[in-house]
Amino acid sequence: MLYQLTKLLIIGYSFSANNTKDSWTQNLHVPCYNFSTNGSSEYRIWKKICNTDLALYDMAIIVHTSPNRIYTVDDHMYPADHSHSHSDLIYNDVVNKQGNIYADHEIWWFENVFDLEHAEDIHRLLVADCTTKITIPCLHLTFFDLDIDNVVNLYPIWQSYPGSINHMDRNGNNIVAKKVDSMIKALYTNSINNGVSDA
Repeated sequence: MLYQLTKLLIIGYSFSANNTKDSWTQNLHVPCYNFSTNGSSEYRIWKKICNTDLALYDMAIIVHTSPNRIYTVDDHMYPADHSHSHSDLIYNDVVNKQGNIYADHEIWWFENVFDLEHAEDIHRLLVADCTTKITIPCLHLTFFDLDIDNVVNLYPIWQSYPGSINHMDRNGNNIVAKKVDSMIKALYTNSINNGVSDA
C-alpha cells in the first residue's frame, strides 16, 4: 500500500477497464475501485463522475477518451450481454462492422453529419468540467494523442507497446503502472503539504 491511501477511484474507458493481473490498474500500490467500462465516451465518463460519491475515496484517476467517440444509450451492434453492449460510437469501430445494418447507418452518420470541431469543443468542455467537479486529489490521463491542460498524455506508451491488455502488452502496462505510481506519490505528497500549510 502506498502511504495512507486506502481507496483509489478509477473512471475511464478500455485503456483502464481491464482488471486482470497484468493490467496497470492492478499493479498500482493502492487498492483500486475501478469503474471503467469499454467504449466509454467522454460524456459517459463525465456522467459516471457526476453520479459517484467522491467523498468515499482518497484519490481519483480519470482516464479521458477520444473526442471522436460519440455517446449512445446502447450499441445495437452487440448483444445485450456483450462487454461492449453499452459502448459509445467511434468511426473506426463501426467501419470494421460494415455490413451490419446498425453499423451501416452509423457509418453514414459519421460521414455525413458528424462535425469534428464540435466534437473536440464539447470534449474539452467536458474534460474541464471533470477537473472542477472532483474535489479529492485527482490524476487526469489519456492514451490518445491529445494536448489538454492538466491531462497527462500516455499515447507514446500505447504506440510503443500495443497489445490486448488495456490495448497494451505486459511491458506497456508495467511502464504505465510505474509512471502512475510515481504520479500518485507526487500528488499525495503535494496534497499533504498543502493540507499542512492551510491548517
